[in-house]
Amino acid sequence: MNLVYMGLIEFPQEFVINGEVLGKEYVTQIGDTNVLIRMPVLDSDSGRKLEILKSPIQSFEFNIDWGYVVHTKTKDSFVKAAVLIFKGDENSAQALYTAFPNWLYRFMTIVRASSHDLTKEYVVESLQHDSDGKTDKYTGLLLYRLVGSKMTYECNADKVITAYLGDSLIYNTGISDLEMKDIMKYAGSTHAISQGFFLLSEAAIAYQRGDNTSCVILSSMALEEGILERINKHRKENNIKATKTGPLGKKFKILSEYGIDIPIEDYKSRIVEFRNDVIHLANKVTESDARRYWKDCQLIMKEYTYPMVTE
Repeated sequence: MNLVYMGLIEFPQEFVINGEVLGKEYVTQIGDTNVLIRMPVLDSDSGRKLEILKSPIQSFEFNIDWGYVVHTKTKDSFVKAAVLIFKGDENSAQALYTAFPNWLYRFMTIVRASSHDLTKEYVVESLQHDSDGKTDKYTGLLLYRLVGSKMTYECNADKVITAYLGDSLIYNTGISDLEMKDIMKYAGSTHAISQGFFLLSEAAIAYQRGDNTSCVILSSMALEEGILERINKHRKENNIKATKTGPLGKKFKILSEYGIDIPIEDYKSRIVEFRNDVIHLANKVTESDARRYWKDCQLIMKEYTYPMVTE
């Protein structure tokens, strides 16, 4: 017998979405189960000066922080939680619990690499959820079974509370509806996350923990993967024999020789020379340097449509 299950997903790190994503449903696959993930909506009745988000389903409210609006006009928002919905039996629910940590890891990896800016976060402490004395390990998902209008709690957890430092952030635009559809698709894919996107995500993590030098080095490694992908694509389309591409500077030279546009004009100083001075001269990297460098590398990778997952 198939039952309706609803789950509360609390993301381990908040991320910025475009206002058009609020309240939208996205299809993804967790293990062998197809699920819907519904984003939170604007809480117009909160009475607070800071606009906040709430559960997209009125009967599925929790006393948690769903997120908040960072742009009043566009409604770009920091999202901290979402609702998961699927139909299945108890076995499929247990299988989803087992598969969820891997899905969440893939989702957050792709989100970090796809976000339009970097954020800083740190874990404050671990607290215990109180529910019938159960002590199952928290994975970021609290699952409920719906029978009529009654919700039955499926699993308890240790909850990690995360606080964020975002006062210095400049918000351009959050993850768009189209981008979120791709993220959900690839988070549920069986294909491995592309090396370049993985490295870009790791660079974001390095920035979060204050390691600005590693952020630059990892970003440059990610960019090399992105450029190599573009070079190989050009060679395949034009039947050019593959040869070694060499270091980052040589890769940019090959792009120029092939007539491939480089979206950053002063890439030699902003990317190649800056990275070389960090590696070979041990130049100090400030937080703004690391953030700017990461965004430059991501811009080029997106321009070259670097794949999120391997095919």
